[in-house]
Amino acid sequence: MPNLGFRFEYYIGGTTTPQLSMDIPMVDALSMDAGDMAEITTGEVDYGATNSTTLYGVCAETVDNTDDGEYMRLIIAKNAVFSVEDSSARVTGEALDINATYDGVTTNSNSDVMVVKPSSTSQRTFVMVLPGSLLSANAT
Repeated sequence: MPNLGFRFEYYIGGTTTPQLSMDIPMVDALSMDAGDMAEITTGEVDYGATNSTTLYGVCAETVDNTDDGEYMRLIIAKNAVFSVEDSSARVTGEALDINATYDGVTTNSNSDVMVVKPSSTSQRTFVMVLPGSLLSANAT
C-alpha cells in the first residue's frame, strides 16, 4: 500500500472540514503529491523540510509543476491534526521531525511536529505542526 502522507483528521476544537488556502504558485520544476508537507518561501509553495520556520500546510492534491506555471492549494496546518503512517509506537507530547520525503515523520532533532495521541506500531500517528515551525507564527 502506498504512503498517503499527512492526512487531515480534524482541527483542535473539533472542526472536521479542512480549511484550504487560495491557489499559491509553486516553486519552478517541482512536483508534489497530495499529503506532502509544504512550506511557503518567497511567496511560492515548496517541500516542507525539517527545521523549517515557514511550514504552511499539506498539499491537498498532486500537482506536476515541472513545466512551471502551476498552483497548489494547501490544507492549512495551524491548529490542524494530521495522521501519518509510522512504524514506531508514539506517546502524546513526543516531538518528531518531518521525514526526508516530506510525507511522514522520523526521529526528533528539530521538533517540527508533536504527537497528539498515543499510537502503536500498527496505527497511524496523529500529529500537529508545532507553532515555531509555522509560517503564521514567524511572519514579520
